[in-house]
Amino acid sequence: MAITVLKEKKKQKKLVVILVALIVLIVIVNYKNFYSEPEVEQISFQQANLPSRININFNVLNSPILKILKSFELIGIEFDYNGITESGEIASGTIIGTSPEDVLRQLEELGLTDITLGEMEVGRRNPFMPY
Repeated sequence: MAITVLKEKKKQKKLVVILVALIVLIVIVNYKNFYSEPEVEQISFQQANLPSRININFNVLNSPILKILKSFELIGIEFDYNGITESGEIASGTIIGTSPEDVLRQLEELGLTDITLGEMEVGRRNPFMPY
């Protein structure tokens, strides 16, 4: 029984030595990589091979492909409105436009006067509540 205990203690000593050596190696590698000063190499302008002049071809902007591109449509916002028709009735509802000025113009084209606008709320008050 005493022999097996001695063998295990020898194994433990060997493992402790290996562990200490591994920790020392990790510390040395980290010190060299993170705490040492980086080596700075001086480069002269003759070694850099910089172009003597930069030429920009602005004729690319005259390409026919660029002329057929279309801009994105503006995203519409939904508005509530109340107004008075030409016959004097109260009209209310919702309308989609890109801005309040755009919506007012649309409603005036429909013949509404004395218009009040309100922007509709998007989404739910608490999006984490189940339906």
